Amino acid sequence: APVQTSAVIEPDQDGDGIADSQDNCILVANGPLIPDAGGNIQLDTDGDNYGNICDPDFDNNLVVGASDLAYFKPMYFSGDPLADLNGDGVVAGADLAILKVMYFGPPGPSGLAP
Repeated sequence: APVQTSAVIEPDQDGDGIADSQDNCILVANGPLIPDAGGNIQLDTDGDNYGNICDPDFDNNLVVGASDLAYFKPMYFSGDPLADLNGDGVVAGADLAILKVMYFGPPGPSGLAP
């Protein structure tokens, strides 16, 4: 008898072409089908398994807070790759908007990090 196989299609909540289990930012598109503003795919400057676009937790303590804002403020209008959350090459209003929305919350969510 022939062996039946069925393909399991994994969820991709943000539609960026990366399955949630492998996506470093599950709710915001940053994969190969929809790159970020700078054309980056799954950009994760600090290597913590949270994509930049959902990771304004610069001190990596799993809470976006005052110390992260303190890091961010002097980077405004710079090309700092860590504070450049949307990957467009400059730290500006769009990056501050991401930080503001995520303030007092955790980075992510990410399928690659706990």
